[in-house]
Amino acid sequence: MLKPKINWTCVGRTSEAHPARRTDTLTCPVCGSEAPLFAKPLFVASLIGLGIVALIGTALAARTLIQTPCSFKDCILTIGVIHLPAPSPGGTPSSTLSGRPPGATTSPPTAATPDVLPPSSFVPPDYTELESYLEDQLTQQLDRSVNVNVDSSIQIGTPQWIAKANKKLQSKEWDIAFTLSPLVAVDAKNAGYEFAVRMMDRDNLKTVLFARREFPIDYVQDLTDKTRVALADKNDIPGFYLPIYQLYGLEVSLELVPNLPDIVQKVLSDQADVGVGLERMTSRFPNLKVLKDRRVTVLDNARTIPPGGVYLSPSLSDNAKALIKDLLLNAPSEVQKRSMYVPSQDEGDYEEVKKIKARAEEIISCANFTENPVELYCKQK
Repeated sequence: MLKPKINWTCVGRTSEAHPARRTDTLTCPVCGSEAPLFAKPLFVASLIGLGIVALIGTALAARTLIQTPCSFKDCILTIGVIHLPAPSPGGTPSSTLSGRPPGATTSPPTAATPDVLPPSSFVPPDYTELESYLEDQLTQQLDRSVNVNVDSSIQIGTPQWIAKANKKLQSKEWDIAFTLSPLVAVDAKNAGYEFAVRMMDRDNLKTVLFARREFPIDYVQDLTDKTRVALADKNDIPGFYLPIYQLYGLEVSLELVPNLPDIVQKVLSDQADVGVGLERMTSRFPNLKVLKDRRVTVLDNARTIPPGGVYLSPSLSDNAKALIKDLLLNAPSEVQKRSMYVPSQDEGDYEEVKKIKARAEEIISCANFTENPVELYCKQK
């Protein structure tokens, strides 16, 4: 037998225990039974209240996507950049990229040294537009005031600049890190930072050890303690870290030269037997190329490492990282260009860089660079 459909109606009744108190309940007009829980107004009101609380909680969570240190009113996001100084008179910005101490100059190009190309048109990085872009976009999307600050206190090529950058990363002082250097990128990864986009362009750094063609040597392993080797400063990534990794275990007569173009000049003028140079560099810095020249022979294959990248701090929430990454990828092209990054999520393989960094730092810690010949290895104690 089918049960009749019951429309629950509200019927007033007086409580037997308390005759003076009147209560309103939902009862069946046919049988007088009380309505089930889901039909009672109090239960329905409770569900509505819980829904409102959930909506408020979601809204509050959206307003606190970025978990950076905040003052009472404003949230602060810090962009850390490795400062690349503008070219000094007679110098080029590319030599500062390679780690040349500020103020050192590059030998002017001459007809006899075509390998040292004239300075190209170069616009130094400027993060002002990126700062304004992120500040505006984050403020709009998070519906709260967000302050974006740029920390450019570390300058490439200055003493201990890599160690100083690593300290900033370890302490999570930077929410967004523009590493510029592959060595600083490795430190960012080790500190738990997450890759966002790639810096520079898609070209990798490629370094070679080369000699004059008439020099009686064919392989790096043939170098002796009498071989005059010219490398760049110890802060230099392509000019020191990479070749020192290839020269590990040898004993050579070593000279550290301020910048790469001068190394080319020293080798061609017989002031050095072997030098380090870049086989390929980004289109932005063409004057660092070692051009194919019949006077030069390459002693080994080019060792390739990826450029630096932009990394996001582990102190940011996953939602914040996703939002910032999306803003970087979709930023106006001029903002990307001035900030020296490209909308590429191809991070590259840094495993080789880790090995190079560890080996070079090991040699720096134990080798005596003040006297020749220099032993490019650490003796077992």
